[in-house]
Amino acid sequence: MVRPDGGAWWEQAQQYAPECGFNIALESAMVSPAEYEDIGRRIHSATLPPGVAPYRIETAYVAVPGPVS
Repeated sequence: MVRPDGGAWWEQAQQYAPECGFNIALESAMVSPAEYEDIGRRIHSATLPPGVAPYRIETAYVAVPGPVS
């Protein structure tokens, strides 16, 4: 029952943070390439407040053996 609300809040946060020029630290399971790329595109192309530099997107990967994951 939490998933629908969480998804709506997640969408709002992806819109709100860039509109305010906030720094963003994002954790993702990268379930699919499209999911990760769509989030990156949305943030990178967001309309920012005047004087705020465009976002620079960096990715750090963490990998663990399947049985540990």
